[in-house]
Amino acid sequence: MPRNEHLIHWLFGILLALATLLSPMTVVGQSVGQDYVVGTGDSLNIQVYGEPDLSFDSLPILDEGVVVMPLIGEIRTAGKTVRDLESELTQRLADGYLIQPRVSVSVASYRPFFLVGEVRNPGTVRYVNDMNVRKAVVLGGGLTEDGDMNQVSIERSNGRVLNDVDETTPVFPGDIVTVSSRDTLAVRGAVQYPNEVAYQAGMTIDQAISLSGGFAADADRSRIMLERGGTVTDVSGALATEVRPNDIVTVNRSLSEDAAKSFFFVKGEVQRGGRYEYAAGMTVEQAIVIAGGFSDRASTRKIEIRREGDPPVTMSRVDLTTRVLPGDVITVGASLF
Repeated sequence: MPRNEHLIHWLFGILLALATLLSPMTVVGQSVGQDYVVGTGDSLNIQVYGEPDLSFDSLPILDEGVVVMPLIGEIRTAGKTVRDLESELTQRLADGYLIQPRVSVSVASYRPFFLVGEVRNPGTVRYVNDMNVRKAVVLGGGLTEDGDMNQVSIERSNGRVLNDVDETTPVFPGDIVTVSSRDTLAVRGAVQYPNEVAYQAGMTIDQAISLSGGFAADADRSRIMLERGGTVTDVSGALATEVRPNDIVTVNRSLSEDAAKSFFFVKGEVQRGGRYEYAAGMTVEQAIVIAGGFSDRASTRKIEIRREGDPPVTMSRVDLTTRVLPGDVITVGASLF
């Protein structure tokens, strides 16, 4: 080989080494440069120095986990890094095809990751460099009303599951990021807004009742019950007791059963949320008028009724002509625009 060609090959090797060291394609905790383990859905840039017919941009890894090259055919990629592929291609091209081949392999585009659970737009998400949990959730349209950033898990493409996750935890190609719903407990009976409330560590029965608007006028504070795991306990004199997820706090009414059911409740995007006296034949529209009408942010497509029962029933997207029953809790949601 002429001396000049030796010099060119030597310089090319130095440039490859520098490119590896200076590559910006790095994520905290895992390289997505030459040590990145490729997989189906990735595409590769393969450059064979001096051989344009053997060089490719964005060559996809097929569903079978292979790439196909002229002369040498299929190259299996399962479990291999970019560095592994460079070595294998160099060896196979040198085996009867090229003299001292110089090969460079890099990732042109990465396979997506998957976002599931309590996000507004779950599904496959295009991976970009330096991805983390917070950015992944933003790309998924943000959390739903029930989503909890403290309830996130990641399943890596190798099957490992991470449960100790925060907003800064890195996300890699092929990961499955699951956002679970927040922990809740139910507050029922003679409170202003009987409903589920978001659980917070250290929350007490008294605080849970406050989050439900506090005691109603007909509350019997000597008959407050806590249901936990199927066991019901009278906690009337122990409101500082800490609650747990899935608890049910029931504040009994001091009125007779018939009188207790002569009210309905309106909350959310109305002018005056609260408890109102029920009238036979009342519709949702009439109930909202009694509550002062819609607020400026109200959405007529996001009206929900929670109806007492065993278990309680929640009706979503109800029509304004829907009949209201005693004890109903009507919630008007906000418009996004």
